[in-house]
Amino acid sequence: MMARLSDKELECLKVIARWFSEGKRAQARGVKTYEALGITAEEFTPIIRTMELIGAVEKLDQYDREGVISFRPTAYSLQLVRELEQQRAAGTPPPDIVEQIEKRARRKPVLAWTIIAALVLTMAISILDNLTSLMERVAAWMAK
Repeated sequence: MMARLSDKELECLKVIARWFSEGKRAQARGVKTYEALGITAEEFTPIIRTMELIGAVEKLDQYDREGVISFRPTAYSLQLVRELEQQRAAGTPPPDIVEQIEKRARRKPVLAWTIIAALVLTMAISILDNLTSLMERVAAWMAK
């Protein structure tokens, strides 16, 4: 869910969560609200509607031709901000080992060919050892 929010929406979510934690239960459209959220009047209604869809605000009681007039922050906005902070603290997962080897092989073809040659040589030695063992068994069986 967080990955779908823009940077501006994430900042608005943090402000809305702060308002809830400060006990501000109703917010009205206006210059002070726009400035606090860091958005313009044109961005207000779409962003607040997005916040409603994710559960960060409720009670979009009043509408006029300009859009939402007021809203109420919810306790869920705090939970969303906590989840966001946990995701950022966790960081990105380490890259896959296979991907790392593929990238190195593409950047250093000599290394890749060396690894391929070592694998082919190991396979050839294994096959020769097995053939030698098989031939010894067949020779021992025929000698009986």
